Amino acid sequence: AFGCSEVRFIGAYDPKVDDAIESISKQVAGIFVELEDRIDNQKDWSYAQFKDTYMKIDKDLRALRIRVNGLSRYGIIKDQLDLLEQSIGKLAKDHQSGFVAPGVTDPSQLKKSIAVDERAISASLSAMLALQDELKRKK
Repeated sequence: AFGCSEVRFIGAYDPKVDDAIESISKQVAGIFVELEDRIDNQKDWSYAQFKDTYMKIDKDLRALRIRVNGLSRYGIIKDQLDLLEQSIGKLAKDHQSGFVAPGVTDPSQLKKSIAVDERAISASLSAMLALQDELKRKK
């Protein structure tokens, strides 16, 4: 009897969760692209210039959290979402502080500091998207 039954440790694929992760991924990538452009062109790259984007991402994260909390067996995805929220929160905090120590003006140092946040967020988003892809492929 057990040979014919399916045991699932994670919930089924939800396209709305996948779409939300994709949307957040694009928004976050936009922050990094715009930061690099503004630094290269010596434009204002302060947190204030990006506040609306951070707020949009926060709204989307909260909506995703509500959806994920409503789905059964989504514990792994909830854990991934926790890590993503922490990484994006750290990015916002680092952005507010200027990413580097006061007085550091070297653009390459600034970009290296930003790259640390980008790698952490990219890893979180990549893991989430990979899991969604696997869930999508399973019947």
